[in-house]
Formats: sequence, structure tokens, C-alpha cells
Amino acid sequence: MAQLKVYKPTPQRAKRRSTVSPLLWELAQGDPSAALKTMEASLEGLTDAEADRRRRMYGKNEVAHEKPPPSWVQFLKAFSSPFILVLLILAIVSYVTDVYLVREPQAVDWKKVIILVAMILVSGILRFWQEFRSIRAADRLKAMVRTTATVSRVGTKPTATGDAP
Repeated sequence: MAQLKVYKPTPQRAKRRSTVSPLLWELAQGDPSAALKTMEASLEGLTDAEADRRRRMYGKNEVAHEKPPPSWVQFLKAFSSPFILVLLILAIVSYVTDVYLVREPQAVDWKKVIILVAMILVSGILRFWQEFRSIRAADRLKAMVRTTATVSRVGTKPTATGDAP
């Protein structure tokens, strides 16, 4: 009969607790035999019937991936950098001093304002495009990764599978 080891978390692993379900975290901290009893399992594994029942009830045993935000949210976030904020403040100051407060219509100067707004747009669009492409590349990499788990079934040898409950 196999022996279960008690898990002792390191401080680095304890920080990741927020991504783990509270029940799983509690079971990992406690006695292995209590965890088996709570999960209604044994050291020999689950029966095929129990595995099928759990698969129907809980679905496949798949790693959840974080969905990227919608494109429009990414686009708006691309304009939230300190560099763009500085350019925006400069554009506003230039507008006020070179356009709004000018008394004579022929002295109005839009050059600085137009250049600063163009810099803001180019910077934001480039940042959005780079982040959009990197998210797409990360999604393609995630699609290539196959997660496997070694499962034990009563009466059979442990096998590796990607969809076991």
C-alpha cells in the first residue's frame, strides 16, 4: 500500500493560496487520511463508475486559464501609461497657452498641440498592438500545452491522462 506524504507549504507557495480553492488548501494542510475520507477516495484510486460519475458531475479535469480582457479594454489600458499622461498634460497646457488664451486669431498656434496628440495616439496604438499580439501568442502557446495527470483506478495500474476527474 502506498504511503501519502504530508504537504508542508513554503512561504512562496503560501502566497499563491488565493488561486486555490479553500477546501483544497485545507485538505493539503491536513492529514492525508482525512483528505481521502473527505474526497471519498482511497489509496487504490476510484472505481471506473465513480470516475464517470464525477466526470459527469464536475466535468473534465482541466486547468482553468485566465481569459484576456476584451480588445476595447486593452485599447483603453494602452493609454494609461505615465508617458502618455505626461504628453497629455503637455498637450493640455499647450492648448491653453497657444490656442485658448491667445487674444489675436492670427497668433493661434496649433502645431505643438497637434504634434503632442499625434505622439499620444502613436504611442497608445503601438502599445496596444504589441500587447494584443503578445496575448495572441500566449494563447497559441497555451493551446500547445497538454496537461496530464497520473490517476489510479481500483484494480488497474496508474495511467497518465489529460481528462481524468
